[in-house]
Formats: sequence, C-alpha cells, structure tokens
Amino acid sequence: MIENHTRQRYPTWLPKVLLSTTAGLFAVAAVLSVATYKLTTRRVELQDLSATQRQHLIQEANKIVPPIFQPFPLAGPPLFYLMTPFTRYENALDTFTTNELGFRAVATSPKPNDVKRIVVVGDSWTFGQSVKQVDTFTYQLDQLLNRKGHRWQVYNFGIPGWNTANEIAALRTYFSRVRPDIVVFCPTSNDIDDGYGIWNGRLINRGFNSGAMFRRSYAFESRWIRVFKSLQAEVDALKGLGVPSLIYFLAEWRKLTPYYAKLSDFRAPYVVVPSRYLEAKYRLTPDVDPGRHPSPKGHRSIGIYLHNALLEAGLVNGLDRLPIGDRVVFPGQVFDSAEVAAEFKAWERLANQVELMPLNDGFMSWEGMFSVTAPPKARTVRVHLKLIDDPGLYPLAIEVRLESPENISLTKVFDRFVPGVQTIEITKPSSLDTYPVIEVHVIADRVVVPKDLTPISMFRPTLDVR
Repeated sequence: MIENHTRQRYPTWLPKVLLSTTAGLFAVAAVLSVATYKLTTRRVELQDLSATQRQHLIQEANKIVPPIFQPFPLAGPPLFYLMTPFTRYENALDTFTTNELGFRAVATSPKPNDVKRIVVVGDSWTFGQSVKQVDTFTYQLDQLLNRKGHRWQVYNFGIPGWNTANEIAALRTYFSRVRPDIVVFCPTSNDIDDGYGIWNGRLINRGFNSGAMFRRSYAFESRWIRVFKSLQAEVDALKGLGVPSLIYFLAEWRKLTPYYAKLSDFRAPYVVVPSRYLEAKYRLTPDVDPGRHPSPKGHRSIGIYLHNALLEAGLVNGLDRLPIGDRVVFPGQVFDSAEVAAEFKAWERLANQVELMPLNDGFMSWEGMFSVTAPPKARTVRVHLKLIDDPGLYPLAIEVRLESPENISLTKVFDRFVPGVQTIEITKPSSLDTYPVIEVHVIADRVVVPKDLTPISMFRPTLDVR
C-alpha cells in the first residue's frame, strides 16, 4: 500500500498576505492615477509659470490683445496710467465704454447746476472688478441717494491697480474737470504700495510688492503712516477748497485702521467696511475672480453702509438711514490693543513671507526686498551673495539697505567675478528692536540678460541675523 503524502511548501497564511498586498498595490496605483490625472489636467495658473514664461506670455498676448491701460507720463510719476477714453471693454460679466477721461463713469461734464456730484476715488474695489456696472457700489449709491428725486450724481473715479498715491494724483490732476461737491476716498489694504502687475500700458519691474498684507515691521509701518498722512493732507486741502470728504476703508482692514490712525495722527472722518462683508458669501468665487472682489450682494451692502455713513457724517441730508444691521462707526484713533495684536497674529502666515519683490527663478534682477526674523538682542544682519560669472556685469556695485529710521546702507563694489559666497554685514540699530521682523533692500547697479528676456544681476541672496 502506497500512501500519497503531499508536502506543503509554503505557510497557509501566505496566499492571503499576497492577495491583500496585491489589492493594496492596486489601490495605491488607482490613487496615484487619479492624482496624476488631476495634476496633468489642472488648469495652469499664473503662479505656476516661471518669470521667463510670464515674460513670453506678456509678449505674445500684447500682439493679439489691444491695450487696456495707457501711460499718462505728462501728469507726473504718481499717476502712472489710465484706461483709454471712449473705449469699449469687457469686464468679466459686463461690457462697458469708458468716458472721455478713461473712467467707468458718467460723462464728466456738464454737471447739472441743481445736482451735487460725489466723486468716489479708489482702485479695483471701487471700479467694480468682475461685476456689471449696475452692480457696483457707486451705482447702487447713486440709486439710493436719488430715490426721492434726482439730486445727486455719483462719479466712479476708480482704476484697477491704483494705490493711494495714484488716486490722490489723479484727483488733483482732474479736479477742475470732475468738479466734486464731496469726495469719498476708498483705500484698500494693498494701497500701501502698488502690488499689481498691470499688463498693458505699464509693467511693474521694480517696486515694493505689498501683497495686501499687514506686518509688524518698520518698512510696512512707516509706509502705512505715509499713506495716512497723505490722505490727511488731501482732506485738509479739499477742505480749503470748500469740498468736504470722507474716507471709506475697504477690503481687509478689519480692526487695524485706528491703530495706524493713531500712529499717523490721522484726524479725518472715516469708516471701515464691516468685517462680515468680507465673508465668502459677499465675495466672488475664485473661478469668476481670482482677486475675490465683492459680489453684487457685497457691492449692495457696501453701498448701503456708505449711504448711511454719508448721512451720519452730515454730508448728505433729507434722506432716511437704510436698515442693514450694521451701525455706522467712526473709529477715530481708539483701538483695543488685544484686537490689534490678534489681527497681526492672523496675518503672520503672510507676514513671514521672505521675498517682498518677485524674483526670477532663483535669480535677482535689479533689486530685491527680503524679510527676516530679527530677535531684539540681535545686532548684525548678514547678506550672503553668490555672483554670476558674466564679464558684462563687472564692475558691479551692490547696495544693502536696512529699512529703518536711520536708513542705514552699505555698498560693496566687485571689480570682477568672485566665486563662492560673499557676505556683507550691516549693523542693526536699536530702533528696530520693537519689530519682530525687519526688511532688507538689496540693489544692484547692473544686470545682464543671459538666455532669456529677464534681466538678472546675481543669484538669490540669503540672509541671517545674529
């Protein structure tokens, strides 16, 4: 009798393990396939492009798209640009024609003798970025003021990308043309300096890029103080001409306006857009408007609040305040220190941004501004440079400027290319000890253009504070 014995050459649990492992690998492969598909089919965003690709995009686009903005150099540097007069444009959801000055507004003249004109000065929020003209808060305000008869005319004096310096310069230039009876300034939270790269008419190659942020640093604080002082000076000048004014702070100001008002001794009457109007339901979605400007609902609320503020300030009379649920507040210079600290805390993510000027794929062009954490007891700021081996650059003078009340700077000249890391040290003054971060400005006096169209002067500098 022969017994048939089959020998088991592997453990009984092994097939189960292999099966589960195979299933797991298939699941991982499926997830990776979906992720790869999403990445490869995702719409390319502007931030995905390198500086060189952006430059080429602008060049190609300028060949097929007519200019939207035009330079206005004869009016002086602060004005920069305007929209082309008597030109038809598309604004996402609307098509409109600019007036004789280049604004999305009623004809500048003649103004009826029995009608008073309110000129609303601002940027893209005032202009009405990505909404129809009838949905802008300036148009809504016009309708609200005239619900008992045509006595007021609201003039939209806003251009996308303008900062406070642009707005004030434009108002002065066109004051006798627009003939305001009341002026409303609408500064937004990126008006510290112009952070926009306007496509046609003006390209920002140099300059401070605020990115609509607030940070506890001398560079930001001193700029905001200058903005508030310039607004106060313009309010005083208008008062001397018999024209009253109101400041209406829009966008992300929240609780910070009275803080800067106190620092700058700002005395002009002002209101701040209620924080709830900055919520998502009052703003456009990113697919419609990447800048998340106000939606028609947001514009309507902003217009009603401005209507009530004009009544509260005594600039308009004969009308009733409209129900909206938000009491008009004139904050003045009164603020809660804890609230201000909380606001700056909320901005820390952006405030920790290192590069405040756009760089070219790891290279610096004419200049760069960098933010660095600075402990109060630290005394030395070190800027580490890596030069480019290109004979056309030399001699190269590099200035390192510390943004401070003393405006300390140090310049080093390189007669020729020097390999390795070159360090420039500059002393941090005690005046900056109260600020958790400081800004350092690096400026080169020459650039070269290697293989693309973007000028460069050196590799991206790095910084540390000791």
